[in-house]
Amino acid sequence: MQSTRIEKASKRISIGSNTGFTLVEVLVAMVVGSIVLGVIFATHSVQQRSFRQESLKLAAIQNARSALAYMEQELRMAGYDRPNSGLFGLTDIRLDGANPNTANATVAFTLDLGAGGNTDNGSLDVDETVTYQLYDSPTTTNTVANDLGRTVNGVTELVAEGIEAIGIAFAFDNDNDGRLDWNDIDSDNVMDSPTEGILWAVDTNRDNRLDTVLDTNFDGNIEAGVDTVGGQALAGYLLPGGVTVTMIDTERIRAAKVMLLARSKTPDLSYQDPKQYLVGTKVVPPVVGDGYHRRLLTTTVRCRNLGL
Repeated sequence: MQSTRIEKASKRISIGSNTGFTLVEVLVAMVVGSIVLGVIFATHSVQQRSFRQESLKLAAIQNARSALAYMEQELRMAGYDRPNSGLFGLTDIRLDGANPNTANATVAFTLDLGAGGNTDNGSLDVDETVTYQLYDSPTTTNTVANDLGRTVNGVTELVAEGIEAIGIAFAFDNDNDGRLDWNDIDSDNVMDSPTEGILWAVDTNRDNRLDTVLDTNFDGNIEAGVDTVGGQALAGYLLPGGVTVTMIDTERIRAAKVMLLARSKTPDLSYQDPKQYLVGTKVVPPVVGDGYHRRLLTTTVRCRNLGL
């Protein structure tokens, strides 16, 4: 009987010694748990920051992409003139329009839409001149960056907000041979890349004619505000291959390269954009400390009604 009680007591002692934790075990568990929670919190913070940055970038890209698609659709139809009246085409290629009603005009063109739905009437109606411009829309909350507007018959509608800069360069067919002009260095009538390419130009002296080459190495890409090869305007400029190019009138333009620099609506204080952007003739330097995401989008539009 006594041995049985001793056996039960030993069992109770044995059971009691296996329950609970020592102070050392508790402290170790707290340290390990704190480390795990810290890792989880840090990972969550990084993912949240990355998600926010990607959301801001995607919003800016989508904003500019939608605007480009809208402009591309209309620019492709510039000069639409089925009756061949000669009244339609590119009318303003100046970076700053002289008309006070289009003081910030980037590009203006006409197309025969017809008044009251009467298309192809061969007359220039009040609603058939389209102007794209940068302006400060009163309907947007972002008052720092400009917005892209479309003006028809004196009424400007918002196309995209947060457009920091816009540039348009033009390709042309000055000899009217049905092809875009390029620098034929070896005069073999074949465009040999990368040294030969389409000539893209802009109107820098605001006379509504092209006068400056933007493609410095003739590879088809906009690279500098002026032609660093010659450092001078197209007028009388002797291009490689012995071809002299004069001022180019708007009726010789056949294609447009549109560049939009979009900026996010809100800043991200943990982000810095170190890039310098070249938008046509405009150089947008890095802005230290503003935290905005910027994206430059470019598209090339072949104007189907302008001769090609």
